[in-house]
Amino acid sequence: MMILRRLLPLVLFAAAISAVVAGCSRRDAGAGDEFHTTVPVIATDSSSARATASPGASATVPPGPARCTTLPADLKVGGTVVREMLVGTQTRSYRLHLPPGITSAAGLPVVLNFHGLGSSALEQELYSGLVPLSDGKGFVLVTPDGSGLPRGWGLSFLANRNNEDLDFVDALLGTLDHELCTDAARVYSTGMSNGAFFSSLLGCVRADSVAAIAPVAGIAWFDTLDCGRPMPVIAFHGNADGTVPYQGGELFGVIPYAGAVQNIDSWA
Repeated sequence: MMILRRLLPLVLFAAAISAVVAGCSRRDAGAGDEFHTTVPVIATDSSSARATASPGASATVPPGPARCTTLPADLKVGGTVVREMLVGTQTRSYRLHLPPGITSAAGLPVVLNFHGLGSSALEQELYSGLVPLSDGKGFVLVTPDGSGLPRGWGLSFLANRNNEDLDFVDALLGTLDHELCTDAARVYSTGMSNGAFFSSLLGCVRADSVAAIAPVAGIAWFDTLDCGRPMPVIAFHGNADGTVPYQGGELFGVIPYAGAVQNIDSWA
């Protein structure tokens, strides 16, 4: 099922993302039809290629490596493509949107946008409204597809450093670094519901790769994990949420949830 709730949290969330990436240059939002293609992309090892994320990174973008002076042929400036990559034995897919008016993505910030349980990358891209922000603010928007049935982000409710979705993100960021030379110090993660829980997990166990997180309707905290460096967090949650209760309770009548206020206090 697709978890559709109040639009207000997403409007606020879009404004927050706009503020987060304000350091990147504004570009003219030219028209560009959405374009879809599927291209095999082999995962790359990001462990030695990525810089430590820093929320205070300068907006000044140094020249990228020579390999990133042009864009891969399958990408479209001002448009969206669907790509696939092999992660372990699984073929994973994601939507990649580039802002208009660029000849290279070198040095651009990245926003990762994770869908809710039972939803999809396409639905999340449309529902979140981040494509117009990508066009106006000049960031690379990446909206991945989860896995399983219902489709989602496995183990994001649990304190687990080892799962296939984390491997997917590692490979995805490695590919962006290798092919586009995006700014490794300005990678931001957001998501809706189950995607928000996964963004929270990234903020803890991938603090070296993610500069800040902005969960919507699903801020989580992991008592048993050492989350490393302090993580900038902005979270949104409706107090009438019947699926992920704002005051806390049980998710789907099974999984304990401490509530939005307690979890955000834990991050503080």
